[in-house]
Amino acid sequence: RRGPEEGIGVGHARHAEAAQALTAVRTQLEAQGAQAAQELERVQTQYTQAMQQRDAVQVQLSHLADAVQQHEQTLVSQREALQRATAAAEAAQQQVHAQADQDAKRTAGLQALQQHVSQGLATAIAQNVVTLQPAPDRLTLRVSSDTLFRPGTVALRPESRDILEQIVAVLHTVPDYLYRVDGHTDDVPMTGAARARFPSNWELSAV
Repeated sequence: RRGPEEGIGVGHARHAEAAQALTAVRTQLEAQGAQAAQELERVQTQYTQAMQQRDAVQVQLSHLADAVQQHEQTLVSQREALQRATAAAEAAQQQVHAQADQDAKRTAGLQALQQHVSQGLATAIAQNVVTLQPAPDRLTLRVSSDTLFRPGTVALRPESRDILEQIVAVLHTVPDYLYRVDGHTDDVPMTGAARARFPSNWELSAV
């Protein structure tokens, strides 16, 4: 049988053990709470970093989208420029072909004209009274000045009318051409009545 003092001692011992157990639990809970707080802070830090990375990625995506749009606009502009250049090149090529065809027709026409005139004036050409000088865009007929005029005079030789009539007859057969008549003076002064009208060859060349 226990005495009163013994019962009190046992109660105190149990109370101390409970207090120690509570302290241990409290310490453990505080340690777990501190650990949980650290883990929460770490998670919050990771979350903040993840959000920053997300924002950076969104900015990069926005920049990439702008760059893609600019490249697309550049490609459209370059494609349109290429189409215009291609159309211009095709038009220029067609123009070159048309010009080449026109030049070929003109050359063929001038060759036919030269052959026709050569046949019509064969005798005068053989006698060097008339010479033909072909060019890419014209055919020049030169008549010897001695055939047409005497030196120092302005009147045609009577015998020159035959060659002029031959030339006119040949040219009448090719009416699709424009004709230009050029005259040149020599350096022999005028004689006789012509001198009163043309004191020098300069006045004669101005007529």
